[in-house]
Amino acid sequence: MGCISLSGKFPECKSVVEAGLAALAAGLALRFVPMGAAARMNADAGLALAWAVSAAGTAVLARGLRSTPKAFWRAFGFGIFLRAAVLVGLMAHEWRRDGAAPLLASYALGVAGLVLMESRRMSSLAGRA
Repeated sequence: MGCISLSGKFPECKSVVEAGLAALAAGLALRFVPMGAAARMNADAGLALAWAVSAAGTAVLARGLRSTPKAFWRAFGFGIFLRAAVLVGLMAHEWRRDGAAPLLASYALGVAGLVLMESRRMSSLAGRA
């Protein structure tokens, strides 16, 4: 992706950095929620996965935004598919295991929050395209 300059050639990198800071802030806020070490680790993993999926979705969507409308909608569909595939993968991995709730909840809530940030950034990029 080449995130050397946040506002230069790759302005979508700003969205990835903002999302990373938001996920970090959410992880720090979780320190005030009483839970065990294993649950905290699962919650942190869910937030990290949410950020990774958001970063990948942002990169693909920004690339599609610079191309044709058909490419944009394919990129949008890929982002939705990626988020759903990771959620299904997490659900399958955590099937019948104790402690799945923090992982799944932090991933789902992380994706919901980060997709709002991503859509805000992409709409500002669409104005420049």
